[in-house]
Amino acid sequence: MRVNAVRQTGLVLGVLALILASGIAPAASAERNPVYTVSRMPVDVTAETATLARARALLDGQRRALSRLLRRITLAADAPLMPELSDEQITSLVQGFEVHGEKTSTVRYLAEVTFGFKRREVRTMLTDANIAFAETMSLPVLVVPVYASAGAMLLWEDENRWREAWQKLSARDGLVPVQVPLGDLADLRDLNADQAILPDLERLAAIAERHGARDSVVAQARITIDVRTNTRVLEITVERHGLAKQGVTVVDSVRGEALEEVGLLLDRGVGRVALEIEESWKRENLVTPGLETRVTAMVPISSFSRWLEIRRKLEGIAVLARWDLVRMTTREAVADLWVQGDPEQLRLALAQSDLELIERPSFWILKPRDEDLPDAYKEIVLTPIPASAPVAPPATTDQSAPLAAPVVPPKQ
Repeated sequence: MRVNAVRQTGLVLGVLALILASGIAPAASAERNPVYTVSRMPVDVTAETATLARARALLDGQRRALSRLLRRITLAADAPLMPELSDEQITSLVQGFEVHGEKTSTVRYLAEVTFGFKRREVRTMLTDANIAFAETMSLPVLVVPVYASAGAMLLWEDENRWREAWQKLSARDGLVPVQVPLGDLADLRDLNADQAILPDLERLAAIAERHGARDSVVAQARITIDVRTNTRVLEITVERHGLAKQGVTVVDSVRGEALEEVGLLLDRGVGRVALEIEESWKRENLVTPGLETRVTAMVPISSFSRWLEIRRKLEGIAVLARWDLVRMTTREAVADLWVQGDPEQLRLALAQSDLELIERPSFWILKPRDEDLPDAYKEIVLTPIPASAPVAPPATTDQSAPLAAPVVPPKQ
């Protein structure tokens, strides 16, 4: 027993030394990739010494942080496929960490630790395990909870227990931030239950925009009784509107347990819908490593500063493997965008950065959302560009260079 304890202590201290020797240290917030950052993971470990407790706390914290990260970017159905990793392998995936509220005694270590993970290494690990993943962070989604009760459809009324359950939802550590309206006077003015159910897309877009969201999710719920078991059944219909696929309806039901209170059943229903919103977003934005689609886009340039802003945003788009500048003038740029997915995924990802990808019969137009499309592009006719098609990526790609040197395209 004594020998095993010594070996375990040596292993823990050895990994701690590896952490420190690898240069893993607190990183500036500006340098973090938010998708690959897991914030304030609580750790609380007691050991023979404070040093050993801290070492074990970091190992435990980074393992649980990686688990949280993988749940964030992969589908729940793929969890059984996740490879088992040693402490050393997990340490090699850590980019840096930051400790908050550290407390120690002679044998105990308590803190909250923020871990940043290496995007490329995590991607490689998942690709080697043949596990799909998504990295596109959604803009906030506004949930509009409509509750059927006593023959009426409730939205902003105090009797809407479904909305009450949604307002208790804690912040989720996923790719889709969820917001629920408070039901103030502005909400009452913008939308009622009938307009949400119809749906009135213009009003839904307006209330979402006012709450800082781009998409809205109308979540309808009603409780029925299963007479065979004398238990409640929560029937849920969910429909999403906005940037994502329009009018996608999901119907689900949550069966109540014996003697379960209505509030607890509604809470479970909220959890089920929130998970489905997250999983649906990931399915729409899965990265496809090893296969790329080329999208050739024309970019109207209103000013050089605007072009620099577009360029900066392109460098942060997760589904873009790379992009090449084909040619550029004072009024327009033409770029080849290489997508690890399809053009619809690119359109959705760009929209999260307030960029619009507009399809034309023979080409695409890329522009900032808050700029009008120049008249010259509204009815422009060009020599057709070959249709976007999946192609194998080049054997070597310089990922660090977002711009290729401008070139003159060959004459047709």
